[in-house]
Amino acid sequence: MKDCAAMLLLGLVPMLSQQAAVAGPEEDREAFVEYSQSRFPEVPFAEFANGIYAIDEDVRSQVTGTWAW
Repeated sequence: MKDCAAMLLLGLVPMLSQQAAVAGPEEDREAFVEYSQSRFPEVPFAEFANGIYAIDEDVRSQVTGTWAW
């Protein structure tokens, strides 16, 4: 019985010590936007919708070249 109680206690301690998530989806989005804008300050905000093409001009030129057929 002591072993069972000890195992239960050992199983509950990690669960009780974990903190709940503090940020919600909107806070996560704001943090991601802030990080992206600080990481790539030369890229206008609207260009982030283009993904990697907003950051890497070589990749953009390769793709836009294939669109002209």
